[in-house]
Amino acid sequence: MSESLAVVRRLLPAVLSTGESARVVAFDGTLFEFRSPRAFAPGARALLTVTLGESSIAVDVKCHGSKRVDEGVFHVRGRVVSLPRASRDALISTWKPGSSDGAPSN
Repeated sequence: MSESLAVVRRLLPAVLSTGESARVVAFDGTLFEFRSPRAFAPGARALLTVTLGESSIAVDVKCHGSKRVDEGVFHVRGRVVSLPRASRDALISTWKPGSSDGAPSN
């Protein structure tokens, strides 16, 4: 895996299209993982708006499935379906060492 596609392990705030809060926990350029208050079946689409500092990025994810990790919290894995290169690069660069865009460190 190249350095630009290193798996990230920080929590970024996000909002589902339903208005529910979520947290992005990993992104490697294709595979997208987040924590959600609801489960997603394999093949379901999840539309999220991820907050990066003062800007936000819309992410469309085709879910592989979800697993309950706590009461009312699901770990959802999926593949990014539609994400412009600039947005993809912005998400990946958020987790590079020395990033100063205000993203949470954990």
